[in-house]
Amino acid sequence: MNLNAENFTGRQAIRYLGQYKPMGPYGLPGGFLILPAESGMFPHWFGTLRQNVSYFVGPKMPDKEIMSHYRDWLIFDSFVLNDKHPIRNFDEGYSGDVKTVPPDLPPDAVYPDYKQIDYDDIAGVMFMTGTNEEGVGHFSYRELFETYRGLDPGDRDLIEWSVSAPHLSWMRFDAFFKVRYWQLFHWMILLERLLGESPTCSADPTQCAVCGRSSVPHSAILKRDWFQKVLTDRIKNSSIVNEYVRVIEKGTKIRNKFAHTPSFDRSVYATMGHLERQEYGADRAVAQYTADAYALDSLLMSLEEIARYLLLDKVFGTQYFRKILALNVMGVQG
Repeated sequence: MNLNAENFTGRQAIRYLGQYKPMGPYGLPGGFLILPAESGMFPHWFGTLRQNVSYFVGPKMPDKEIMSHYRDWLIFDSFVLNDKHPIRNFDEGYSGDVKTVPPDLPPDAVYPDYKQIDYDDIAGVMFMTGTNEEGVGHFSYRELFETYRGLDPGDRDLIEWSVSAPHLSWMRFDAFFKVRYWQLFHWMILLERLLGESPTCSADPTQCAVCGRSSVPHSAILKRDWFQKVLTDRIKNSSIVNEYVRVIEKGTKIRNKFAHTPSFDRSVYATMGHLERQEYGADRAVAQYTADAYALDSLLMSLEEIARYLLLDKVFGTQYFRKILALNVMGVQG
């Protein structure tokens, strides 16, 4: 296939809007292609944000069919590039319409541009390291997409769930409805599927002497101990395991309360002096999330990060885990 962009002018395509784009026309399994285009300022929930435009091109087919392929690819793309913007842009109608490739796309050549990356090795983006750290490994976007296409429906559902989390939108600081606990609920559903259910006790159920009903089956081990066992089997570094367990255990307790009783996010952002810096690591997030909104943000980011690394390992065998990134905050006063 000749991947010169000029050869696709006028072809059926779907406009894509997100953070990243490949260095040039990039072929995918199934006869599909990503054509990078311009970057620009586009609407975002806090105003505008610079993002990249690409075009998803496939073999000639009905609009409904190529849209189905596009949606499936969009799930994969948002997941491996760890980019929430493509899904949000699609949902809000800024991208995702069937069009044709415009005649003024950049030429087929490597050229410097905003967040234009080598899709033949996306490890630095996929693992949020910025650069390809030693021991991370090499991961090709094309090869990962081939693997994704062969996953069983259950694993594909987990990936779609991971990129479909509720997202923040502009609101008052003292709004009645805040989305953070719903976000936590979402990530805990994914984590429970990834960690599995602990085994039930093998003892025969006893019968209640009052009502005659059999006792409810119960877990043979505590939730925390189950988390510890599953993560220890997957992760070699015990300090990483212990940190993940603390965060997941706190997330479980919040989720359980939220699922059964009205629970409100009463946290507020701490007042900080001009250029004052604060760091919110996992321990501070677990301890202060009820009052400090920065701590709650850090807790949510931690749960998402753990779920992401576990899911990447499950579907792609990445075997990469690291300590949770701290949220660094700096006060700015006009």
